[in-house]
Amino acid sequence: MKGTKKVINVVLPFIFIGSMILVFGYFYGAGENLWDEGFTIPAGMMKTYNCPLAIREKLVFSFSADEKISLYVFDSINYDMLISGGDGKPHGIFKAQNMTEVSYTLQAVKTDTYYFLLNNPSEYNVNIYAIGTHQTLQYSGLMPIYEIPSFAVPLSAMIIVVSIFGGFLFYRWNLQQERKRLLIAEQAKRAEFEREQLVKGFVKFINDDGVERWGTPQQVKEWKKERDARIKREQERLRENEEKRRAVILKETTIVKEIVKVRCRYCGKLYNESLDKCPYCGASR
Repeated sequence: MKGTKKVINVVLPFIFIGSMILVFGYFYGAGENLWDEGFTIPAGMMKTYNCPLAIREKLVFSFSADEKISLYVFDSINYDMLISGGDGKPHGIFKAQNMTEVSYTLQAVKTDTYYFLLNNPSEYNVNIYAIGTHQTLQYSGLMPIYEIPSFAVPLSAMIIVVSIFGGFLFYRWNLQQERKRLLIAEQAKRAEFEREQLVKGFVKFINDDGVERWGTPQQVKEWKKERDARIKREQERLRENEEKRRAVILKETTIVKEIVKVRCRYCGKLYNESLDKCPYCGASR
């Protein structure tokens, strides 16, 4: 019972933490289409989409074109740097050059406005169809108080599984330790009992069935006599049974020796005296 309580005390907090993360976890909604349109980009021109995103919100952007174009994704700082032509080299979050189809999912690492720039570097007008879907962060719990990182749900599930498995291992280990403690306590109790019996002047005696008894030296002496007498009676009984068995064997042997055979006057073969005719030729005696 104590071991079970220890297991509960150790495992329960981990299961509680993992369960709370699952209860107060989040998921991404189906999303809202911001852009769903077809258009034409003239040769050497660009088209830009922009969308403000909060941290960990997503925007799924995809396009298909009849000629190869390029897609660049920037945050606000790098986009301003690109447009203004100021100091520094702009760094894109994502780029796909000379493609006819692209699908890209942007998950915002900070709250900012993000820009999707479609560039037509060819000498021809390009027909394009673009779709942009904004996915907001939604909570699955009853009390969405705290914002939880994206790895929280799988981490919480892993915590629960590890907690249950660890609790099982701890329970087995605690059970083994409890058995060892009981064995040691039983041995100590046994040793203490034997010391008490020896102090009282008693002597240990083990009978034929392996049962331990303690008594005075005189009692043990009488018990030994009774044991020796039983052993002697058992030996005599076994000896009598053996003699009876040998007598039966001897009797059977004697009966076999009393069988007499006679020789046939016609064919000359031997057969039992108890028969009236020869079993070989059929002649009468």
